[in-house]
Amino acid sequence: MRKLNNLLVCILILSSCASSRPPLLPEDELVLTRQYVGNFVEYKDIPQKWSYVNTMRIRTSTQTTQVLVVYGSKCEFKEGEQLYLKRDYTTREIWGDWEYNLENDNGTRYKICQFDFKDKILVQLW
Repeated sequence: MRKLNNLLVCILILSSCASSRPPLLPEDELVLTRQYVGNFVEYKDIPQKWSYVNTMRIRTSTQTTQVLVVYGSKCEFKEGEQLYLKRDYTTREIWGDWEYNLENDNGTRYKICQFDFKDKILVQLW
C-alpha cells in the first residue's frame, strides 16, 4: 500500500511539472534583436522646416536608394563603421512597445523614426 501511495505521489509530481502546451519559440530558434545594415557612408541634416524635431538621413554601404531617418542633429558615426539595427522592448507604463535604434559597436545610438528597409518594408514589420 505504501509503495502504491509513493508511486501515485511521484506520478502527480511529474505530471504537474510537465508543460501542457508547446513553448512559444522552438528551443533551437534564435531570437534576432540586432541586424547588420551596412557600413556608415554619410549623413545629411533634414531641415527643420520639414520636421519639428532634429532628424538626419543616414546612408549605409548596403543601401543604394534608401536612407535611414534617425532623430538627432549631429552624427557621431565615423566613415566605415559597421551599423546595426537594434530593437529593444521598452515598458514606459503598463504596456510595452518595441523601440528601434541604429547603433555601432562603440555604443553610439540614434532612435529611428520613419523609414523603409529592405524593399520598402517598415521597420516595425521586422
